[in-house]
Amino acid sequence: MKNRLPILFLLAAPSCISFGQAPGPPEAEAFQFHTPEEWRGEIIQLPPGFASDLGWNGVESIKFAPGMFQADSDSFFSYVLVFLLAKDADVSEKGVQAEVLKYYRGLATAVMGGKGIEVDTEKFALKLEPIEITKPPRDVPADAGDGEVKIWNATLDWTEPFATQKKQTLNFEIHLWKNDGRPVLYFTVSPQERDHEIWKEMRGYRAKFKVGG
Repeated sequence: MKNRLPILFLLAAPSCISFGQAPGPPEAEAFQFHTPEEWRGEIIQLPPGFASDLGWNGVESIKFAPGMFQADSDSFFSYVLVFLLAKDADVSEKGVQAEVLKYYRGLATAVMGGKGIEVDTEKFALKLEPIEITKPPRDVPADAGDGEVKIWNATLDWTEPFATQKKQTLNFEIHLWKNDGRPVLYFTVSPQERDHEIWKEMRGYRAKFKVGG
């Protein structure tokens, strides 16, 4: 696999960003998303070039909806994202909040900077709300099995950098569990309200997700 820009950026801003991104490791090739072919994606190493201050090491794999970059689409900026992290990663609630905010601040700065637009990322805000796990657990990734799972609902107030360069609120459902001792963070993301059809679709993919064969 050659060094290349993440497909996210190639599709949205092919002429203005250069991150020198390294490809993801072979282990990530085995991520099983069960998304349709039109849900294109990419695998990159963490920390990514656009957020070099990220305190997590590992691999990221993303699958995004066909309308990801179409502001008038019902699936605009809707995607599923997985981080497979090093065993020593800080995945406490405080750690998750801090690192995810770094990621999106870096993303917005890089993309909008490539367009010659300044953005005040200090105004970005991420709020996490812990969700109580039912017994037996429901709506969790298959990869989690019977292990411990933490769930947060989250909202990110930020500036969408690709299509509109306008303020946007992103809704998240974040699942955390461990695979062979390594933290796995699964993000289900959309600006749509959580009762929208796109959420039903993405939750279906999440329920089937596995790391490895």
